[in-house]
Amino acid sequence: MIKTNAHTHLELSGLKDLCPVTPLPFIQWVMALTQAMNHIDLSAIIEKMSESIDYLEKTNTSHICDISSIGLSIQPLFNSNLRGIVFLEILSLDSRDAYIKFEQIKVKIKKFQKHHNWGKMIIGISIHSPFTCPPDVISGITKWTNENKIPICIHISESKDEQNLFLMKPSGFKEYFLNLKIINKTTPIQFMESIHALSKNVFLVHCVHLNDKDISIIKKRGCSVIHCPRSNYLLNNNRMKIDKILSNNIPLFLGTDSLASSPSLDINDEVDFCYDYHDKKISKEILMGLITKPIDFSFN
Repeated sequence: MIKTNAHTHLELSGLKDLCPVTPLPFIQWVMALTQAMNHIDLSAIIEKMSESIDYLEKTNTSHICDISSIGLSIQPLFNSNLRGIVFLEILSLDSRDAYIKFEQIKVKIKKFQKHHNWGKMIIGISIHSPFTCPPDVISGITKWTNENKIPICIHISESKDEQNLFLMKPSGFKEYFLNLKIINKTTPIQFMESIHALSKNVFLVHCVHLNDKDISIIKKRGCSVIHCPRSNYLLNNNRMKIDKILSNNIPLFLGTDSLASSPSLDINDEVDFCYDYHDKKISKEILMGLITKPIDFSFN
């Protein structure tokens, strides 16, 4: 039976203490996560990550999309019984540094394409967010991944502060991203569209703050959307317009996000929460359908 968890950060499995019990301001959580990552021990990451993979297998998860910031989850996932995508993350506002990381990821992709489990598990590229990677790099990555049929994942339209940053309104992120080049007031989705960075091979994670034009663009470009309701709730990021995503026939998946922002990696827990979170307006049958389909990388 297929059971898909479409968004995890297994390398953050040792940071359960950061997971809020009640909703916490998003930027406060981001700052705590950044500080914790500066002091975390690599051996602890490996140990907790291995425990998480064992847990996923024991709870009958079959497919996964994992975000890897430092590359430690690649080998364990390729050696596991899981299927899916490991997205190697690029997070840098410096174009030169971001391009170096991009080239390093291309080397890893070429290496793992020779792995006997390639096809069961593949490697994609994660652009961390539209405001933590330079536009020229995002465009370059998108062009290359389209030509080579490699999937992309990006956290986008997750918080109100992100939305306000692009709309040039007061934002808690502004002091951290003073050099971000946004020429026109726009939404994150419309910004990505303006630099030709949306296509069928793109997975958009969160998509909480969308307007009708954003949804129309996502549908037109054939992107998939990944919803993480428990993380959105606990990081005080409001609710996705799930009914509009579904009514527009946009491919939709559920993900737990990391243990630093979600209480468990069991995607069934996500379904139960999602049902109540959206006021029981979306049936359990429909929600179960979101986790009982494989990640579609048929473009590969």
